Amino acid sequence: MTWQQLASGAALATTVACASGGHVRAGKFNNYKPNLISRAEILESHAADALTCVRQLRGEFLSNRGRASILLSNEMLPVVYLDNVQLGSFDALATIPASDIAEIRLYRSWEASYKFGRDKTTGVVQVITYVPDFAPAESDSSRARRITPVNGWPP
Repeated sequence: MTWQQLASGAALATTVACASGGHVRAGKFNNYKPNLISRAEILESHAADALTCVRQLRGEFLSNRGRASILLSNEMLPVVYLDNVQLGSFDALATIPASDIAEIRLYRSWEASYKFGRDKTTGVVQVITYVPDFAPAESDSSRARRITPVNGWPP
């Protein structure tokens, strides 16, 4: 193999990586999104709580964004919301068990200001809890069919 063939292969690999937006991530999760941690990723991480999960899977959520405003608070980490209710500072993630989480989403400053209010200039980490689908052991309609009518009721 000549150096020209190697150079063209390296240029192609660089072009593909740049065209993908730089978010090339190895592993089994092909639909990687930099601002979203899915339930599958959370379960795969075996983390005990949401904060550990974020540190393992998306350390960039913790990146210092600098001071967002002269007038607002000095807080530089995102605010945490649990099911659309403000929970508190970023440390509140440590109180949420990872097994109860469906997804964790990061909203950067402009998205957070639009969705959660103008004072959320440092961003928002939104945690959506997991609600399992419980199949009823016996449906109400099958139970109703087994009830024998008394004095003609139900008709």
